[in-house]
Amino acid sequence: MFAATAVAALVGAVRRADARDVVLGVVRYACAWPVLLTLIAMSVAGVGSRVALGSLSPGAYAEDVLAARSFLAGNELYAARGGAELETVLAESPVPWTDVPGITACQANAFANRARFYTEHAHTPMLLLAAIPVVRAGGGQGLYVLIVLLSLASAGVMAAILVNWTLVPWGSRESLLALTLVVGWQPVLAGVRQGDAVIIAAGLTAAAWYLARQSGRAGGVAAALAACLAVPAIGAVLAMVRAGGRAAAAAALAFLAAIAVTVAIAGVSVFPGFLQTISQSTTTYAAATANYSLAGRMLQLGGERALITAIVLLLAFSWWRSRTADMAFALFLSASLVAAPLVWSQHLALLFVPLVLLFCHAVTGGSSLALAGWAAVALSVSLPDTTVIAFSRTVAVIAGPVPVAPLGLLVLWTWTMVSSRTLAASAQTAHVAVTVLS
Repeated sequence: MFAATAVAALVGAVRRADARDVVLGVVRYACAWPVLLTLIAMSVAGVGSRVALGSLSPGAYAEDVLAARSFLAGNELYAARGGAELETVLAESPVPWTDVPGITACQANAFANRARFYTEHAHTPMLLLAAIPVVRAGGGQGLYVLIVLLSLASAGVMAAILVNWTLVPWGSRESLLALTLVVGWQPVLAGVRQGDAVIIAAGLTAAAWYLARQSGRAGGVAAALAACLAVPAIGAVLAMVRAGGRAAAAAALAFLAAIAVTVAIAGVSVFPGFLQTISQSTTTYAAATANYSLAGRMLQLGGERALITAIVLLLAFSWWRSRTADMAFALFLSASLVAAPLVWSQHLALLFVPLVLLFCHAVTGGSSLALAGWAAVALSVSLPDTTVIAFSRTVAVIAGPVPVAPLGLLVLWTWTMVSSRTLAASAQTAHVAVTVLS
């Protein structure tokens, strides 16, 4: 859909068509029953294949399983562990990877040797503590099933917010298209495959933004819970604090309460352990082609002082340009992903709110060229890892080792900052911009 929108918008720019007309044409085509049913089938197949792979080969949720076992054995969340202990987990349900239909020999070898390449993923101590009772009751598979169900429910929440935001009638083909596109969005599929709680965090940030517009304390609590599940989601708490009001107080208090409960249960030493895992993971994956973060690469090039200075400036500019909850969420969520030490494709689900707001900004402006730019940026942060790696290798042959993956994030934050003064007005008139969907 992003690619189709980009092409249609470029054609519209040549013909000097209004962006609203371009969106209307794309949506009408996508809602034709043959196309819509094809999209639904692709989304269902995508989720099903990722669930099958995720249940057979532990992804990011392996850290939660190992942490739970470590805590139950010795009350330590970040005890020394890694490939050897993961090998024990994998041995409990061995999989003949070469017999799995549709899998290549290279993929089968990578899955079979998962433990050899395992390093910690720097999950928050709050997430690890929450996983303990689930692992104790249902084991690793039980945790994975719960994460998948909550992830799909979170995708449903994002789709529902999109439907309400665009005034699309419930039960219409347009509402079904919205649900299909969110569930089949690449970051969501990657999160389902990995068993990563970041999709749940994305649903909570979307809910926090939606509720923040109503000045509800529930939005603040949702933002705090999101930050507890994924490091980059801290942008939602910062956005709430910048927006002010009761929701800001609720976000700050809920987040501080979560930290206090974590210290009371796991001890003060849990946070040095958390920082150590972040350092180890960043060192290991800083230059990974599929890592969308700029922070690790800056750390390698300029050292800690340069990185800290860049992050401070990033947050300062985001704070300065934020005037409303809409601007604060758009800026801080994109900024937190730029500044996070590790950003995999599933983390990009946190861009749901910035992408929706920038879409409103592009369409209300009426420029088809701006709409094409939005679609290109959205596509750049929605590509499968294999596509990102292949594209990066092609660029490397021509221009050298350029960090292709993080550029889309940087462009997204920059565009949001530059247009932030009109972003709020665009959001307020979003109904005018997107009622074409109905």
